Amino acid sequence: MEVASRPSQPRLSYSQPRLADPVSESKLTIEKFADGPIACLKFIGTIDESFDGKKIAKSVQCDWLVLDLGGVKKIS
Repeated sequence: MEVASRPSQPRLSYSQPRLADPVSESKLTIEKFADGPIACLKFIGTIDESFDGKKIAKSVQCDWLVLDLGGVKKIS
């Protein structure tokens, strides 16, 4: 799906904490786009046990929510 214009509100980015061990390091970035009653959360990286979905859910106020999981490399 291609979007014709950029949303009017600024992009917000959330990052999950990084683990100390670089071998098991996991990172998830969530970009938030909002335009009126529609919000989109774009997930990039790995969703693991450190993911705090309740915190993300509290930050979203909209009538319609689109989840873009195209950038998710792994879910554990």
